[in-house]
Amino acid sequence: MKKRLLLSMLLLTGVLCLTGCEEAQSKEVSASGQEDSKEPQEKDEDEQDDADGRDDQGDQDESGQDGDARDGEDGQESGQPEEDDSQEQYSPDITVYFSNEDATALDSEEIQMGSFSSENILNALVDKGVVTADVKILSLEVKEVDGKDTLEVDFNNAFGSYISSMGTSGEYYIMGGVCNTFLDAYECEQIKITVEGGILETGHAEYPGYMTKFS
Repeated sequence: MKKRLLLSMLLLTGVLCLTGCEEAQSKEVSASGQEDSKEPQEKDEDEQDDADGRDDQGDQDESGQDGDARDGEDGQESGQPEEDDSQEQYSPDITVYFSNEDATALDSEEIQMGSFSSENILNALVDKGVVTADVKILSLEVKEVDGKDTLEVDFNNAFGSYISSMGTSGEYYIMGGVCNTFLDAYECEQIKITVEGGILETGHAEYPGYMTKFS
């Protein structure tokens, strides 16, 4: 009887030991599985942080590049020189000179043009009968000659033909009207008139040099 009891106790002890070992192994496996599952999760979080950091850096770089590009464009635009239209410095109000009815003196009248230009000045002279409508300006240049503000105007052949058809008195007032009107308009001290790039010759006189205002 005692032997049976002792044998039963030994078997029970063996069963309990085996059960304890299996539970311990199960806990170790479970703990190991949890640690392994944590590592990929932590890696995924680290990779996400790195990706977010790269995205933020990329956004900053693009923003910086855009800012630099805009600054460059602004600098280029500000560094660019503005178009200088020399005619803008002159007033559209000009004084037109023309012969009086008796062809004994020069009269004058102040008129306002829509905009300042050599063509509009010439048109004003045409309206006052100083020159004919077929007269055209081929070139006009404002420069400094011998320290004086100087105007050089080149007309077409129609101007030379028209003025050559006049008598001495008519020629004088045509030249006076043209010279005085352009000198006042461009605020110059002297003027040189040519025809097709050559010296103006009328049969009464030659005009090779610079002229001042006619009285």
